[in-house]
Amino acid sequence: MLVGIKKYIVLAEIIFVSLFLISCKKENVRISDYVNIEAKGYDGFAKGEVILDKDRLKKDLADKKIMKTSEAKKLIESLELLVEDTNHIKSKEKVTVKVAEEFADNSYIDFSDFEVTVSGLEKTKLLDAFSCLSLKLEGVSPKVRVITNLESTDEYISSLTFSYDDRLYSVGEEVVISIDVDVDKAGNEGYSFKETQKTYVIGNISIYPNDISQLGRETLTKTKQLCLDTIKSETEDTTKHILWRMTGDNSHLLESSAETLKEADVEKVFYLKEKNITENKENNYLYYIFKAKFISGNSEVTGYFAFEFKDTYIGKDGVYVITANSIENRYVCDINYESLYEELIGSKKVDYDVFEIDGN
Repeated sequence: MLVGIKKYIVLAEIIFVSLFLISCKKENVRISDYVNIEAKGYDGFAKGEVILDKDRLKKDLADKKIMKTSEAKKLIESLELLVEDTNHIKSKEKVTVKVAEEFADNSYIDFSDFEVTVSGLEKTKLLDAFSCLSLKLEGVSPKVRVITNLESTDEYISSLTFSYDDRLYSVGEEVVISIDVDVDKAGNEGYSFKETQKTYVIGNISIYPNDISQLGRETLTKTKQLCLDTIKSETEDTTKHILWRMTGDNSHLLESSAETLKEADVEKVFYLKEKNITENKENNYLYYIFKAKFISGNSEVTGYFAFEFKDTYIGKDGVYVITANSIENRYVCDINYESLYEELIGSKKVDYDVFEIDGN
């Protein structure tokens, strides 16, 4: 009977000690319950600040008997919260907060890493600046200049400027155009961009021939006939004095100006192509040189007519174009073929490659 009573006494003591320990147990505190991220600015460009509710944390640490108020104050002042980059914060973004490692071993405060979700940020005004930008192509490939033109009723877009490599372009080349803007500064002002850089391709535009195979035969034939017609009309024009123009001899001005073309045909045709692409310089020359016989007074004279055409090109429709307006002002004439050749063609060999082509 006495043994049984002793067992009950021991059991009662165990229960009493357990209840005492339970009543004295300190409650844990989670640091995440006292931290918030205060974000200021526009969505995607906001800056975040970690806010620790120090007063509430200090009170709870004391009330829950985790530590004295003075100890709690000292801990809180030394507490170091580590966060990821808090710039360019977006709505609904989760920011990870960490506590410096030296605090991690505290038995009654949970210093585990945690996430804080940002909300309530105002949206920026999304701008499509390139929809307001048009490109104008000036020139002939490979000497194309790009001109930009910005038109918008939006005051902010109208204030923008654009940059690109301002050089000569060829068909098929890319032009990369960028907006001259500080994206962060614009974001802080409430603006963002659909894109800040765009690539354009030089498309359908006239081109200079790359080689003589691109010189259209039909155009060459028409130009040849136009030159022949011009030689005939110029020779028969009594105000022209062709013999005097060929020789430079002023005595021919005293003779009859009546001159008659007997025959004329192509002597040589030359195509000159620029060796190095240079702005403000002709890309190519086309020379038709004709040998002509004509009657001047009682004499039969043989001389040469050379017609010069600059910057021939292939149009957007693929047709070879020779600009031949005012053709009566496009020729020179001489009695001597060599001097004519050297003046017009030989003198250009430093800067141009010379090709002889079939003139018939």
